[in-house]
Amino acid sequence: MSASASQRELIPAAGESPKVDLQANELIRQAEALRDRAADPDIETYLEAVDLDTLAKDLRPAAVAFCADVKKTTHAAWKAAVAQENKILNPIDDTREICRKIMKRWTELEEIASAPAVDPDVQIALEAAREAEVTQLRASGQETAARDLAAQPAPVAMRQVSAPAVTSTPGISYRTVWKGEVEDFDKAVRAIAANPALRMTLLLINQSALDDAFQLSQGQLKIDGINVVKDKTPVNRR
Repeated sequence: MSASASQRELIPAAGESPKVDLQANELIRQAEALRDRAADPDIETYLEAVDLDTLAKDLRPAAVAFCADVKKTTHAAWKAAVAQENKILNPIDDTREICRKIMKRWTELEEIASAPAVDPDVQIALEAAREAEVTQLRASGQETAARDLAAQPAPVAMRQVSAPAVTSTPGISYRTVWKGEVEDFDKAVRAIAANPALRMTLLLINQSALDDAFQLSQGQLKIDGINVVKDKTPVNRR
């Protein structure tokens, strides 16, 4: 009996109960033996691989159907458990969210209240000194420097004020988190790319989008630093 005929015996006859687990294990056993027998396939190995791939392709729907009922039952039970859990957790989580927002806002107000205040007398003096400097630059013919100085934000004179007493709540502490918010995408990319310490962690290639771009161009797209890789995968339509 040929290898191909032997392999086809794995497909159950009509009316037989498919032992998909046994069939799947036999398929992988034959595939591994085929792989180990020839590192570089010849035409016979290639045809055997085609037959085995076809058998595996045909067996897959039977394997999915074999597990369908169990999957359906367990998935329904899982969905019911998740729904019950959410019904209980949602009001708990919403309560915590409301309370955390109140606590966060109170902390922000405390920080505002304890922040240094503007000293009006010193502020007036600073602005007057800056205006005098602008006038002097214009008088000496340095119009560009005067214009640049006038466009800068006004200096702010701060004075420390006595901070209100901070209410200490046992068991409550605050975790400070700093975040970066992109204001200008192009500037941010250029700045990160120019910094070797940052670009390895902050600049990540979207591999899926990159693959789509090369697929769309049929490998004709040229990008410095990117190699064009052609991967030809067999598609079994038997």
